[in-house]
Amino acid sequence: MFIVKNGRKHMEKIAESLKISEGEACNVANSLVEKGMIINISHLEYESLHPRFAITNRYRRLCEEDCIPFRKNLVIDNIGIVLEIPFEDARTK
Repeated sequence: MFIVKNGRKHMEKIAESLKISEGEACNVANSLVEKGMIINISHLEYESLHPRFAITNRYRRLCEEDCIPFRKNLVIDNIGIVLEIPFEDARTK
């Protein structure tokens, strides 16, 4: 949620803002990259995917992991819609 609300950030700023070590922040960020929710722009800079894509990517992967057919899910769609406002606000400052 931090990157969604604040836009593209360098790992140092993420760790500082969240009051965690850079190592912890890096581990979390890399986990989110693997889950298809954020992207690594450069060596230590991250950006969120559009919320609808990010949440759908994660839902699709969870369905695959749990051997559940992937289909439209209104709860997942609504989470993406709610996160669009802070996502857009962070990119138009």
